[in-house]
Amino acid sequence: FASGIFFIFLDVASNGLGWFLPILIYKFIILFFIFPVIIHRRKQFAINTYSLFIGVGIFEGLAILTYGRALSYTFTSLLASFGAFIPLTTAVLAGFILKERLQSSQYFGIVLILVGIAVISL
Repeated sequence: FASGIFFIFLDVASNGLGWFLPILIYKFIILFFIFPVIIHRRKQFAINTYSLFIGVGIFEGLAILTYGRALSYTFTSLLASFGAFIPLTTAVLAGFILKERLQSSQYFGIVLILVGIAVISL
């Protein structure tokens, strides 16, 4: 639900402000809420965890910038449906990178995601 509100907000805001400024505001809001948690728990994180945080932040930032740019080319409803690929990508990468074995219910979920995206995109 919250992700749907975010996509709609981003579309409405980008109509008046362009695609970059709403994304920049979004990232600063996220940083405002996450930074105090990281500072408060800094002793609980290992050094390599900070590199992971930075890497995730960079890739998530690139993803949201790409999404924002794509808003100027297509409808929000079509673009937001591709957000369903996130859990699919996570499941597939967990198998390759972390060597996790997918269960049959997870394979079924992947099929449902692909069918759902196909139906929404029609």
